[in-house]
Amino acid sequence: MISVEGQMYGAAAGQPGGWRDFKPFRVVRKVQESRVIASLVLEPVDGQPLPPFRPGQYLSLKVQGRAKAPSRSGGTASRTRRTAARTASAS
Repeated sequence: MISVEGQMYGAAAGQPGGWRDFKPFRVVRKVQESRVIASLVLEPVDGQPLPPFRPGQYLSLKVQGRAKAPSRSGGTASRTRRTAARTASAS
């Protein structure tokens, strides 16, 4: 199973706009979808285009500070991805 996963990662990295491991992105826009959901539009720091979105794919994120795991990902522009995350507030 691990070798199959390694082959999948290698194929993804080899396509135009692909990469291996983690790639730096910046938040270019935040949309408050509801009181507890915010969508973040992400853009790669290097400005390179991204591979096409594929249904069922997900993003693994390394985030500095407090953050919740994203609930879904997608995007229509070739250089951005949109992810929705539940936000928390201390009461």
